[in-house]
Amino acid sequence: MKSKIEYMAARIPFAVLFIVLAFALLRMATFSCVKLGLMGNNTFVKAVFFEMNYYIESEISDDEDEERYDIYSLYPFEETKSVAEDSKTESLAKKIDRKLFSKIKKVENKIEDKFLKFIVLKMKLTEIAATYEKIISWYITSDSNNPVQRIRNNEFTIFQRKLSDGEIAKAADNIVKLRDFLESQGTPMVYVQGPEKICAYDKEYADIKDFGNSNADRVIELLEKNNINILDTRKIIHSGSDSMTSMQKTDFHLSNFYRTDHHWRAETALKLMPEICSFLNEKTGTNIDGAYFSDANNFDFILKEDSFFGTHGKKVTKSKADLEDFVLPVPRDQMDFKYFSYAQSHVKNNISGPYDILLLKGQFDKKDIYGEYGYGTFVHGDINNVIINNREKEGSKILIIGDSYTDPIEAYICQKTSEMHSLDRRNFAASIRSYIKKNGPFDAVMLLYYPGSYSEINDPDHCNLFNYD
Repeated sequence: MKSKIEYMAARIPFAVLFIVLAFALLRMATFSCVKLGLMGNNTFVKAVFFEMNYYIESEISDDEDEERYDIYSLYPFEETKSVAEDSKTESLAKKIDRKLFSKIKKVENKIEDKFLKFIVLKMKLTEIAATYEKIISWYITSDSNNPVQRIRNNEFTIFQRKLSDGEIAKAADNIVKLRDFLESQGTPMVYVQGPEKICAYDKEYADIKDFGNSNADRVIELLEKNNINILDTRKIIHSGSDSMTSMQKTDFHLSNFYRTDHHWRAETALKLMPEICSFLNEKTGTNIDGAYFSDANNFDFILKEDSFFGTHGKKVTKSKADLEDFVLPVPRDQMDFKYFSYAQSHVKNNISGPYDILLLKGQFDKKDIYGEYGYGTFVHGDINNVIINNREKEGSKILIIGDSYTDPIEAYICQKTSEMHSLDRRNFAASIRSYIKKNGPFDAVMLLYYPGSYSEINDPDHCNLFNYD
């Protein structure tokens, strides 16, 4: 009897694992069938995705109705002499091996992403594990699987590693080369340094566990040697805090960020707009009305109570983190815009209307706190390529290149420019130089990154935030 119980007990985990794996594979196959149009979002599909119906409804779209947008044909790379010579000398076997490895890696990443996403009751199981960790006061997290760290005041962050001199030099050199290219096109460029969530005055973490600020300082030092025009928003945020203690400065600094996310608050980005506009006007000759953003009467500040759950919160789950308020600044003058965006080889949006069309709906509904993302409301989030025409404004035409810190900046600055373009290199894998040549001339190009983005300097070339070919 005992051996039989032991036999069953030993096989139960394998049976559970088999069921979980089989269900995930069923979900992957069903999702693919729906995306290919082989079946609709019917009762069977809803049963298979019983706790993920909100995600499925938001993901499923009819590709046949979407306009194709071939960025590789529109914005091709210019093959340099060195690239051409390397191509000739590379053996056929190496070419096949390199291309095959690249394709296998892409398929592997896609399968892994979908497979993990479709594990049945994934977030419930994660919440249970997080609850257990909380009960035993276990706050040590794995750097490889879940690098989110809880710091003071129940804030969450990811510590940035110290970059090598070579990595710092590579980022700075690429920025300088872009400036030189833009000068050849008659276009001025400025660099805006976004803030790091960990305060530079934080004696517990800065340059001990987190090196984001020192990485940024090292990049800026090299850019200044090459006469790049730089606006450091970290200094603006801390202006007027000289009389504070280091702890007070740290607490004040953290108040500019969401507790469960690494991004600056929408209100913080808005407060910086007068300085950013003034900097652009001074260094590039644009004429953007920065004073408009300093007048609170121009905006309605819509409070979304307990409706925001940042990317860090999603990783540690609601067992360890709480939802927080989100303030959404919306202009009282809705104006008239034309909004175009490209994503995943399709035109995602090509619409016209008031300012509300620039905001992604449904991000504060709390139907799916792990799927909704309030910060992604601005200009519909991290999209490969966005073009916004303000049809009521005659003014500057600018291009913004950067990371997700640019999202609220784009949503604000388009209110006082006639045409605003933005590129997110993580998703825009065509040629930035071709894009500039085809869509220019621009009155100004602005680069904006937060310090954590420097750690992505080693990403594949055409998905690298600091690759401007």
